[in-house]
Amino acid sequence: MGTRKAGQWLDGHHHNHSPFNPEVDGTFSVNQTGADVMEILSGASGSSSSINPATPGEGSLYGTGGGSVMWAKPSELNVDPHASAHVLAHEGAHSQFPTALSEEYKRRILASAEGSPYAGREWNPTNLPRNGASIRYMYETEVVPTMLEEANAQGIARAVTDKMGLGNIEGRDNLSYPMIYGYKFLDQLDNNTPTLDGIPLGVGITGTDSEREEYYRIVDNMRTRVQRQFNHGYNLIPQ
Repeated sequence: MGTRKAGQWLDGHHHNHSPFNPEVDGTFSVNQTGADVMEILSGASGSSSSINPATPGEGSLYGTGGGSVMWAKPSELNVDPHASAHVLAHEGAHSQFPTALSEEYKRRILASAEGSPYAGREWNPTNLPRNGASIRYMYETEVVPTMLEEANAQGIARAVTDKMGLGNIEGRDNLSYPMIYGYKFLDQLDNNTPTLDGIPLGVGITGTDSEREEYYRIVDNMRTRVQRQFNHGYNLIPQ
């Protein structure tokens, strides 16, 4: 598909940011906003994806405002029909612009009998010594592939909505979502430290010198690293 110039996306059908229209039978169909999102993505990637609007049911994405792309079916986007154009673009980015780091992470897990990103020749993280190198090893192996994949998808999604004249329709810092993965990891580290009155004291108090140094190095560098990948994703979509 060819990509229209940015100014040509600015018209009335984008006003509510929804990529779906409800039908009389209770289903949803992709509207012009959704079609424009997918045209921009395909124009930049040279590939395409199908869209499955979620339907109500246990475990369904329906009503969550979110979406997903299953590893076994990377060309299919599963999206809540009440989600925004940003969410559709984000899931389309996972489908059409996966990062090499995330693809390797996925390959490792699918090849592992335990569903682990750690190759058999590598140390099991439960057997690692307590030091900063161990923290860095777990962070780079378990967390960074997903965190940067999400940052990449966020950058692409923001570039798509900017191109459509919608701007930041998330209404928040676009980096906050990918950084959740990094902060969850740090919380896990803190929650596995000695407690006082039942409250974990955290790595900052109970960690070794090298653990504390690496912990705070991760904190200090996380946003810069996520921003760099976000920018890379953004630049994949010509404005």
